[in-house]
Amino acid sequence: MARPGIRVNPGGERHHYLCHANLIVIESAKKSGVEIGCREFFKVGIVVTLLTMALSMAFLYLQIAMGLLS
Repeated sequence: MARPGIRVNPGGERHHYLCHANLIVIESAKKSGVEIGCREFFKVGIVVTLLTMALSMAFLYLQIAMGLLS
């Protein structure tokens, strides 16, 4: 559980305004003449977030099943 006053962001890649690295990439793309809108970024971001969460859950499950975590 997060301590009071500390903001927890479990999925900063879903939306480009939640991550500074994403803003840098979007600004670089804009300088090259490529527009990346919120909707396009969200479409890819939600898929990446869900895949990452699924793989992480599978990895943790395997560790628990093998007795590496209790």
